[in-house]
Amino acid sequence: MDRRLFVALTLVACAHRAPQPADPLIAFTEAAARDIAAAWCLCLYASMFKAGLFGLTLLALLCACQKNEYQLRKEWQEQQAERLKPVELDTGGEKTWRRFQVQRVRVYADAAFVKRVGDLRRYFSEQLDRANEVLNSAMQLRLELEEARELPAKIDGTDLDAMLKAVREADPGKDVDFVVALTGVKPILTMSFHQLGRAEELGKHIVMRSMDDAAELRELDKGLDKIDAADRAQLYASRKRHKECAVFLHELAHTLGAIHTVAPEDLMHPAYSSDMVAFASPNVDLMRYVLDERTTDEEKRDTEALIKRLDVYLSSS
Repeated sequence: MDRRLFVALTLVACAHRAPQPADPLIAFTEAAARDIAAAWCLCLYASMFKAGLFGLTLLALLCACQKNEYQLRKEWQEQQAERLKPVELDTGGEKTWRRFQVQRVRVYADAAFVKRVGDLRRYFSEQLDRANEVLNSAMQLRLELEEARELPAKIDGTDLDAMLKAVREADPGKDVDFVVALTGVKPILTMSFHQLGRAEELGKHIVMRSMDDAAELRELDKGLDKIDAADRAQLYASRKRHKECAVFLHELAHTLGAIHTVAPEDLMHPAYSSDMVAFASPNVDLMRYVLDERTTDEEKRDTEALIKRLDVYLSSS
């Protein structure tokens, strides 16, 4: 092969093997610059031929193979979509036979929430199944749905603290272990657990908002417009499922004595993150202490002793 042709083809290969920047517009601009440089090399060599056809043919092939702006944007958006996928919650890997402590749950939902999910009993059963994947592994705890009811119309879900108090007064939960109330009123865009759900610490009552986030869905549609609509919908659904499960586990853990932590991947961090994966070991120990006390026969329970035990554990942690 002629030395000049070898040099020209080497320049073309190096230009097209350069790494692509994250920003699609920068990538497109740099790709165009590489094309111009490659075309100059090829044309220079082609001019040395009598007809110049060889160089022009290679130039045409090069231009045909160059990625256009749409392709670059699509690839960049696919990378972003991959980064936006939530992590899988820690379910303990391989399943083994264990004896679980079973706790019964009654769930309420207002009309606005039921309108969003349809069949409340089916919806919340699926929620408990996902939560149980984590609880089975961490604490040998299994939650079972006792019944699903409509939330009394007089209970307003706008203020979660007021809602928690009203639910506790309407249903003390004497015949179940946990009472959960769900509201579809005023879903908000926030990462704060405090605004997404509330729980009675060392109690049995939990209230939560709907996790439907129209603003997030609009941003996904706008920012990932080159990706198939079905793939965007699947991404949104996976993020919503992770958020619903994380918020429920966070609030449930408060009823079992867990406290906030500083690690963003910990389910007890004060702010929700799609990187949340599990409970930290100290909180698991705290919850086991409380759960053991709750599952003890009522006449044998010693609340004061439990509080002292928790205090000693926290002081030594």
